[in-house]
Amino acid sequence: EAELPYQRGGPENPMTAADLRAKFDASDAILISEVTPEALRPMEIAVAGYPRRSVDEAGARALVHGKPLAPGGIDGVYAVYGPDGLLAMAEDREGEARSLCVLTQG
Repeated sequence: EAELPYQRGGPENPMTAADLRAKFDASDAILISEVTPEALRPMEIAVAGYPRRSVDEAGARALVHGKPLAPGGIDGVYAVYGPDGLLAMAEDREGEARSLCVLTQG
């Protein structure tokens, strides 16, 4: 998985809200009638401020299909990346990691 240029060092040094505001402002807005696949930004930009966790192929498959993983040891919500890129947003709860939303097709 490639590191994106706007990431600041992963879970130990995530982007702040001010960093995110610097990435998005009114000049980034487009009219709904102008939305095309080419006009959309990668989802990785939207989750760049969250801590990041990597999982292997088996973990990716399980998470995409709604199965829990071992806890990631990360406080709060974090982005989960598998071998093919961004998978989901997850959170450790009650001794396991659960996806909050899946951002890819499995």
